[in-house]
Amino acid sequence: MHSRSPIGRVPRASGFSPQWRSLRWSLLIISAVCSRYGFAKEAMMFEKFMNLSPAGRRVVIAVALFAIMFVDVLLPKCDFTVGLFLLSGLGGIWAMGLMRPILLFLFFVVRAVLRYKAID
Repeated sequence: MHSRSPIGRVPRASGFSPQWRSLRWSLLIISAVCSRYGFAKEAMMFEKFMNLSPAGRRVVIAVALFAIMFVDVLLPKCDFTVGLFLLSGLGGIWAMGLMRPILLFLFFVVRAVLRYKAID
């Protein structure tokens, strides 16, 4: 009835069926390749990152993306830096868990505006 996952028990009926076996093999392959080619420290840091809780991983990702945004503000303005700023901001919002509520709010605002325009 339930499958075991790193984030706890996830019911199969929820429509979320993760491929944990292939994910585990992918992580082992990444770790082995990093160890083989002299990236032992990076492999160890990757293992530590993956051993964090999902919330901890999201915090680390959000902090890294907002650090990129901060550095990007100091760079000269061009298309690349503007795009990097936009992607880092969207990624940070996603990592904090605010992306879905923001998209739902924008959907309802656009729907209300279209209904208002249709009445006129």
